[in-house]
Amino acid sequence: MPKAFSQVVALAKGLSKLAGSHSKKKAAPKKRGLAYPYRVVPHDEVFAEENILRQTKFVGKNWHVSQGADGLPIMLMMGFNHWKFGFVSDYVSGYRTAFLPRKMDPISAARLLWSSRELSRDLMIWGYNDASLWLTRLAKRLGYNVYRMEDGFVRSVELGANHSTPYSLVVDNKGLYFNPREPSELEDILNSDPRLHDPEFLGRARKHLDFILETNLTKYNGLRGAAEEFLSIRRREVVLVIGQVPGDASIVYGNPDRWTSESLVALARSENPGCDIIYRPHPDVYNKPHLYKERRGVIAKMATIVPPTVGLLDLLKSVKRVYTISSLVGMEAVMRDIPVTTVGLPFYAGWGVTDDQCSERRGGAAYRRRRAKLSSLQLFAGTYLLYAKYLASPDGDEGLTAACMKIIGERQLRRPPLTIPKGQKDREDLLRKVAKSDDWPMALSHEVLPKLTARDILVVVRNLNLHVILADNSARVYQVAFICRVLGLLSNWDEISEFLRKVRVVVPSEVFSFILNMEWARKSSDKLLQHFSWHLEENEVDEEAYDLLKHSLSLSRAAETGDDGQPKSHRMSDGEASALLTLLQFAFRTRRLNEVIDGCYQLLISSNKYHEEAIQLLVGATNLKFEFSSSVLLAEFDFKAGAPRNKGRNLARIAEDIRFVEPFDREKFLWAAMGSAVASPESLGNTMMLAERLEEQCGVHNFEKIFFSIMSLDNDVTLEKAKAWITLERPEKALPILLELIETKGESLSLLVALSQAYSYQDEFEEAREICIRAIARYEHVNAYREAMRVAVISGDLAWGEELIEAAKERKLDVGEMSLRKIFNGARRIHEALLSQRDVSPHRDVRKNYPEHYTDPEIVEDDFSADDVFFLSVFGPGDEIRAAQIYSDIAKDPHFGRFSIACDPRLQSIMERSFPDLDFVPVARVLRHGVLRDISRYSQLPAYDLRYILDNVGHEHLLKSDRAIMTVDLLAKYRRDYPDFHGEKYLTVNAVRADGFRRRLPQDCVLVGINWRSSVSTFSRNLHYLTIEELAPIFEIEGVQFVNLQYDECSEELAWVEKRFPGKLVNFSDLDQFDDIDGVAALMSELDLVVAPATTVAELSGACGVPTWLLSNTVELDGRKISEGSLVDIWHNSMIHIEGDIRGDKKSLVASLNRALLEFVGNREAVGFEDLAEAG
Repeated sequence: MPKAFSQVVALAKGLSKLAGSHSKKKAAPKKRGLAYPYRVVPHDEVFAEENILRQTKFVGKNWHVSQGADGLPIMLMMGFNHWKFGFVSDYVSGYRTAFLPRKMDPISAARLLWSSRELSRDLMIWGYNDASLWLTRLAKRLGYNVYRMEDGFVRSVELGANHSTPYSLVVDNKGLYFNPREPSELEDILNSDPRLHDPEFLGRARKHLDFILETNLTKYNGLRGAAEEFLSIRRREVVLVIGQVPGDASIVYGNPDRWTSESLVALARSENPGCDIIYRPHPDVYNKPHLYKERRGVIAKMATIVPPTVGLLDLLKSVKRVYTISSLVGMEAVMRDIPVTTVGLPFYAGWGVTDDQCSERRGGAAYRRRRAKLSSLQLFAGTYLLYAKYLASPDGDEGLTAACMKIIGERQLRRPPLTIPKGQKDREDLLRKVAKSDDWPMALSHEVLPKLTARDILVVVRNLNLHVILADNSARVYQVAFICRVLGLLSNWDEISEFLRKVRVVVPSEVFSFILNMEWARKSSDKLLQHFSWHLEENEVDEEAYDLLKHSLSLSRAAETGDDGQPKSHRMSDGEASALLTLLQFAFRTRRLNEVIDGCYQLLISSNKYHEEAIQLLVGATNLKFEFSSSVLLAEFDFKAGAPRNKGRNLARIAEDIRFVEPFDREKFLWAAMGSAVASPESLGNTMMLAERLEEQCGVHNFEKIFFSIMSLDNDVTLEKAKAWITLERPEKALPILLELIETKGESLSLLVALSQAYSYQDEFEEAREICIRAIARYEHVNAYREAMRVAVISGDLAWGEELIEAAKERKLDVGEMSLRKIFNGARRIHEALLSQRDVSPHRDVRKNYPEHYTDPEIVEDDFSADDVFFLSVFGPGDEIRAAQIYSDIAKDPHFGRFSIACDPRLQSIMERSFPDLDFVPVARVLRHGVLRDISRYSQLPAYDLRYILDNVGHEHLLKSDRAIMTVDLLAKYRRDYPDFHGEKYLTVNAVRADGFRRRLPQDCVLVGINWRSSVSTFSRNLHYLTIEELAPIFEIEGVQFVNLQYDECSEELAWVEKRFPGKLVNFSDLDQFDDIDGVAALMSELDLVVAPATTVAELSGACGVPTWLLSNTVELDGRKISEGSLVDIWHNSMIHIEGDIRGDKKSLVASLNRALLEFVGNREAVGFEDLAEAG
């Protein structure tokens, strides 16, 4: 180990014995045990002197946000329970919140308001939790702006009584929507807001409303039981009556005629003769009828009472009309265009969309205030988009979308556990109900099964709806796995035979045949012979069926029997099962997928100990074998029945694979994708990338913004949350979380690595370096070295990076090729950089799946002249273009005879034109998380995860070849040092197409092609990329016509430029810049200059010999210069590097680009490009 590095490590080891938490920017701990944790800010951190506000609690980050000398305004908060402090302070983000004690007496509260009038002018009250009505009047006379706050209309999954975070609230400075005795801001909005008559706004509102209806969202969204058992046998129309809690605020304020549930049911019955009346009581009243004095017996004579466990929205789908006093359910019905009769004064009454039967004497004042006549859409838009406030965003559209998406994700995750009653009859009733529902896997879950007897299990199995569970005949692996799992639960051959009798009429013949021919059946009794016989007869093999029955006696005698007279069990011992599992895990890693699937069947049917592991292996194996219907169903089963630790993984698999199952199930994709974001925020990047590529199919736009908003809907302090913020490129949000975790829980390797990332992504490299050194000293783990090497690269500290490489090498740590390559490149150790690419992941995948064809990179310099070699291209088209420089070297190499080269189909034309004597095989490769447009192009691959290397064409060609060699393995063979790079043009453009672009381009100005980023965005990649806004200064240069070369979706960016710099950036809309690379090359050849970061655009331009400026913002690109001090590129001599005066600073980079363009425009005629390049 180098001496300097050893000294630093020794120093860090000494420092690590001191206090474990990082000294800078410590965060105070938050109130724990809450859904939305918060921190109470000590008063002396805000006020140096004593004042009346010491009686309150300061909550929220705004107490540390300065706005002038006095900071943000202070809002006094009255009537709030402590568990609301955190989210409420974030809702009123423009204030510093000071919470009064919940039970403060009116006199003390009045004294506080009087003494605080110089410090605060705003008072927020939860609902009508005023300490006293005269106190509120006093506050107004003292000049306070008085607001009231309540839950909104799309609140959460769980009830507020469970202290769950509300994703929407309402804030009203006049009253509250449910109190018709006084005006409210909602009435003002509905009466006069012009947006309610704006077609564009109402169009957006319609999309929101349709989405809410399609995804079955309401105020509270806990999963409920189905309503079929109450509605399926009814032949008459159904009228629904909604019960409410007598003491509820909407009843206290909104029931002036004093209707009761009994009188409401009687009204519904009298007005709807011949209809079935269904009454759904409020859960509190249903569970405690004696407390609320509800006359349930009287109601039962007039209506069918439906328990509140039955899904409300399911009921609404089947009813003719809804009756309510003032329940929000009435609004839910209005949104669904169901006629509603109101007898109270709910907020949605009086606008012309309901049948209002409140008396004029008591309701007239409210009706007169509600002047406008609205449609149900306008009523929805005003209430949900203009009146309600959302935790995720102050914008109603964004806030409502985020709230809906978060609830969709949480709804499945917050599924209440199945509680098994003690009484046998109650147990069996519950198990029958669950087994018949969509939640049947819960009855077979790891939590429930240990509590069930053999009799209970049989009840479940007998009530499973096999016609639904096994309906997808494209999911053969799932069908077999399900059958095996059930067979593994049954306790004797009679039960097994009974189950098989039901199965055989549901599944395809070949599935049933497979089950009967499995190894377990060989140990079976003669009871299974009847199933063999039935199967053969059904398939018209009568002779074999007869012979089988004829020999049944001898077969049954040959079966081994136990003491109980039953055949010997097909069960495995735990030791046998453990050994089989170990074997299957190895088989999976080495891609023996058929063996994995067969072995998992055996494990499921013969052991109950490792069934979860078997299901997970099957999920992975079916995904790799392109059997996506099975992988989705298996993952969904394990999500509902498996261990909590696998929930995030299962949701991610469902979201990933369901896009390949026809027809596309949008709702399932959304709950899986959103659920994955909630359950596994650390893997948010992959989920977000997938969702963005399915926006059109989902009818949802800007998933990135949605995921960002979702992350804002809790205040969790977890490592996973911090990692998610880093993924979303918001390290400033991750930093306080990580500091608090270290302070409260102590350091760990994972925390230190994430903390280093949070600092380094904010350019605080010294802090990141210090943390990395401490992590290495304490743990000496490969992840600590990898993070340190990443920091060394982006901070430009290559000397430290080289020390890290040597230290990791000494400890035999595999730090991966990427950091090695970047450090070697930056240090101008070009041959070592190219050698490091021989350790890329495609080697592993090709070796596993094509062991007979795979060629180890250690022997690529051997003689293969007698072999037919297939050169595989990896990575993106930019890397392939750069590697094409050695194709001529391969052609002249005597060590190779017959060979062909895999080529991105988009590059095929230009490659064949440029190298007419070489054989190119078009192979469509897809990034691991890229858009897979046509799954059929990859269906013949041995495994789905090979799609980033091969397609069906490449697979077939590889099998016909003798050897497969990675093209990147040969770079180090032909390019050992800088003189080996010729830098000459080696791609030839289509002259005809080039001429066509020449005719369309202006000729009286400098033509500059501009590209500012890749189509793949990550934090590390973005260090090199620019935004269109950052490039704004160059569009002001006169005499330049910029030509768009951005090849992903950039319509908004083009519009931004056009609005500010009309006509300055021309875009050829008829040129597909992503797929038509040959056309892009032709366009480039007619430009005076191309400007781009290290993307496909830069590589293509340089390879075609077009003058190119490579935007270089980090030291890792220094290795591409022909010599120290030069800016000319080694791969392409027509390319020079543009660098800022401050490396890593994008403003500096753009300033340098601006100066260079001005010089280029001024000297284009007087100075040739070569002279300009030579001058740097």
